Amino acid sequence: MQLFKETDADIMVAKGETAEDRRILWITYDNLRTWFNNWENDLFELGFATKDTNNGQVIIPEEQLSRIISMDNIGWK
Repeated sequence: MQLFKETDADIMVAKGETAEDRRILWITYDNLRTWFNNWENDLFELGFATKDTNNGQVIIPEEQLSRIISMDNIGWK
């Protein structure tokens, strides 16, 4: 018990949230709206896409498509 008195660490923590719990907490209207509204700009900033100089549309080259994946439905356990 002396250790408990001399440390700030809380070693009596409860079980942490699961990935599914965190996912449920993250999926809000604002988060999803932000994610969907920004995905083209994110692809451009990360170098997966270019912008058309005529109309500003984001273009994803065919060779980059194989490098873009969604990790959400892989079924990690």
